[in-house]
Amino acid sequence: MPLMSDEPEDESSPWWQAPVTIVLLAWCASLVLAGVTLATFAAKLHWVFELTCHFALQYAWAAAALLLAFSITRKKWGVLVAGLLLLIHGVPLVGVYFDGEHTPLSDHRPVRVLLANVHTANTQHDELPLLIELEQPDVVLLIEVNSLWLEALDSLASTHPHAISIPRADNFGIALFSRLPFVGASAIDLGAADVPSLEAHFDIDGSPLHIVLTHPVPPGAWGTRERDVQLRHAAEHARGLGARTVLAGDLNITPWSPMFREMLTISGMRDSRKGFGVHPTWISQMPAALRIPIDHVLTSPDIAVVDCRVGPHIGSDHRPLIVDVR
Repeated sequence: MPLMSDEPEDESSPWWQAPVTIVLLAWCASLVLAGVTLATFAAKLHWVFELTCHFALQYAWAAAALLLAFSITRKKWGVLVAGLLLLIHGVPLVGVYFDGEHTPLSDHRPVRVLLANVHTANTQHDELPLLIELEQPDVVLLIEVNSLWLEALDSLASTHPHAISIPRADNFGIALFSRLPFVGASAIDLGAADVPSLEAHFDIDGSPLHIVLTHPVPPGAWGTRERDVQLRHAAEHARGLGARTVLAGDLNITPWSPMFREMLTISGMRDSRKGFGVHPTWISQMPAALRIPIDHVLTSPDIAVVDCRVGPHIGSDHRPLIVDVR
């Protein structure tokens, strides 16, 4: 048995040993996250910077993990840096989970809206009708509809006989099916990207309801500008319709985009997710913690959101969004 020594142990350790490696990796990750965080503040300056602002949930998780790592290794400066990053990315999430603005304003029955980007190339045509049968939505809003999709949805004629659709093969087909009769419905042009949008008008127990459905082009060197123009026009159009208006679609932005906040300002509308959670919809095949919310239902202040949730995988790269409004 070795004799015990009174001399202090050598606390130095090679760089590859666990405590030092954790600290080194944590600091490297902190530098990357700090750089990305700075890029999010420049989101209005360039579309590449704007792409970085869509991952607030993932950044918050990363900052929380860094805070834990620095706390375990007792690195106070690391704790301060990680804590600051967690505040920056976590605070915008608070309202999404805890802001309960949506108090019912009337005794009208809820109207269930199902929004789904079905993905033009998706061949699993049976999944969506099964979901519609299960959820029994009053209004079905569909993005990326082509002629094959319309054929696959023939069965909706018996449950949702009121319909308007513009099928296309280029991922910008669009359709609206309703069990509620239209007061009016038409295709509308929003922006200059030559992609269709729809509007429909209803009478719900004596009160009007207006729904606008749109799908702008995705962001990119050309697409970001065209997307933003279409979203501004959509917001202005929705505001012009007045009370009891819903604006929905695959908007190709997240709630943390400056353009999203501008849309809310222009339209005077609210995000239906507030108080219900992030509910990420894209990319469908990935775990929820890695997805981002780019499919949206916005409501005018006189509409209460009773429930908002994400539907199951239907073969598309997007998951459906199901919203009950009153």
